[in-house]
Amino acid sequence: ILFRCRMDVDKIIAEGLDQLDKLPAKVQKTTKEMRELDIKCTELMKNTKLKVCGYVKGMKKMTKEQKNHYIAEIDKMYAEAEELSRAKVALATKLYDSVDEDISMMDKTTKKLEAGSRKHNDDDPGTSDGGRRKKKRKGDESEEGSGLNVPAVEMPVDPNEPVYCTCHQVSFGEMICCDNPDCKVEWFHFQCVGMTAGPSNNVKWFCEACRPSFKGTANQWNYETNEPPIVRKKK
Repeated sequence: ILFRCRMDVDKIIAEGLDQLDKLPAKVQKTTKEMRELDIKCTELMKNTKLKVCGYVKGMKKMTKEQKNHYIAEIDKMYAEAEELSRAKVALATKLYDSVDEDISMMDKTTKKLEAGSRKHNDDDPGTSDGGRRKKKRKGDESEEGSGLNVPAVEMPVDPNEPVYCTCHQVSFGEMICCDNPDCKVEWFHFQCVGMTAGPSNNVKWFCEACRPSFKGTANQWNYETNEPPIVRKKK
């Protein structure tokens, strides 16, 4: 099961990375086209301005036919500039839609990874509470036991991303899940509850709001010292 899950995760990640690899070239190509249109539009407006100035200075000496000819040329130049501007807007809109589509695909990839992770936890006999992990890094697999300190990276926050904890912030870092299945908040950031390490699977942890309802539950986290309970051996 673990091998199959690993293969599925690798496939999902590969598809997501392949999609991201195409993004820089796509953005570069579109912005280059927009820049070329912008140069053409700027040059055209410069020539249009010179044309208008020439018309204003010499209009007193022009015949009606000459005036009409000047005005027709100026109107044509303005129309070309407007067409170039519309083309720039169309490219910008197309790029925006394309990037938005890539973001949506990455959201779907993330959901697939989360679903695969949940399935693995449900199938893993070593998980005693049906996959409700005590310690996790939402949106990012924690490298437990690797000895590596991974620096936190500030990433743009999706306004549609769900919020957690009593701080009502998005998921980040390590989080702990309240053992009350009906907890309204459910997930809490370590730093918000003053934790540095999570309890093992056989230790129960309840949030401050749920604790009164579970006072009699055995093997609970030591909330006063914020550490695992002391196990006293029988004499």
